[in-house]
Amino acid sequence: SEQLGFGGRIDFVGEVNNIRLVVDWKTQETQPGNSIQFYPEWGCQLAAYAKGIEEDIFGLSVVISRNEPGRIQSYLWTEDWLWPAFEACKYIWYTPIGGGASLRDRIFNG
Repeated sequence: SEQLGFGGRIDFVGEVNNIRLVVDWKTQETQPGNSIQFYPEWGCQLAAYAKGIEEDIFGLSVVISRNEPGRIQSYLWTEDWLWPAFEACKYIWYTPIGGGASLRDRIFNG
């Protein structure tokens, strides 16, 4: 989204159990008996995807184990801080102290 100043590739948008969601699949090395790790930045990423496609929907992260065949777990991101946190990080990224200022200039100013 040139208008919003970010982009990405969405894995899936559609209905899961009659709920419209934006979904991102991840693979992860897992340990038998240990919880699968879900990272907050994943929720921010999904909130940004939803904003980018102009839908007020939740995100779902689905982790597929690389080393435990058949182990799949998901997390539904419903927290209301996800989009504001993404916006704050994006804002910092495009300031002189963030790494995105020169990238933005190259993309949008040729």
